Amino acid sequence: MDFGLQPKEQELLDLLEHSDSQLIGFGGARGGAKSHALRACIIARRILHPGTNGVIFRRTRPLLWETHISKLMVEWPELYGKYWSEANNALMLPKNSNVLFRYGDTLADILEFRGREYGDLGIDEATDQTEQELKILFSCCRSTIPGFKPRKILTFNPGGVGHAYVKRVFIDKMPTPEEAAQHPRFIQAFAWDNVFWAVNELQADGIKCEEFGAWPDEKKAKYLIDRTDYGRELNALPPELRDAWLYGRWDIFAGQFFDCFSTEKHVEEMQEAA
Repeated sequence: MDFGLQPKEQELLDLLEHSDSQLIGFGGARGGAKSHALRACIIARRILHPGTNGVIFRRTRPLLWETHISKLMVEWPELYGKYWSEANNALMLPKNSNVLFRYGDTLADILEFRGREYGDLGIDEATDQTEQELKILFSCCRSTIPGFKPRKILTFNPGGVGHAYVKRVFIDKMPTPEEAAQHPRFIQAFAWDNVFWAVNELQADGIKCEEFGAWPDEKKAKYLIDRTDYGRELNALPPELRDAWLYGRWDIFAGQFFDCFSTEKHVEEMQEAA
């Protein structure tokens, strides 16, 4: 089945299939097709690995519906029509391969996931979760199926309660030894990596999508900002948000500048005076 993957999305699927990474981050800026990449790769992996399951997780039910379930209905109506189970909130594919759609509003909700087993764990907008919540969910990513390697996929933008954790592991590349053992990898995706923001303008200018995709990043970024409504909207944001959401910069949020702080490294016990 052709999922219409763009280059960065194909890079994600290749990492899932052929790398030693058990923890992959994708995105880092707005508009880079994060949700589509996650959804397409989770479904593709179920087809490639019969008998496995995967879960797509978002913080709330409305967000899960708006960014994934409703999109699934439009993008792949044949899959939705034949295999969607409303009772299970899941895409139940042939050969016992399932894609589950789940959410958790609170820490108590997320604690309910303990003991569950997901071959692939996809957390969309991972910075909406705290480090503790993310690691509780991570514990569910496991499989006893011979030859299958479970994967954790996190998509994210700068900001949110999980900003410091994501920045430390994926942006600053400062994982703990336990985190480093999972070989974390990161694919930076910008709005100009998503050709669909510029399809109408490219057509009007007589430029093929494939030609646009071959341009250097600087040229694609300029075209997005100069010619598309979405690019102009991102570029018109206040400087801090523009730097974060358009250019994927992580050092601009108040309260996030000391995310590398460690009590073991930076706190010294005071000695009582004699």
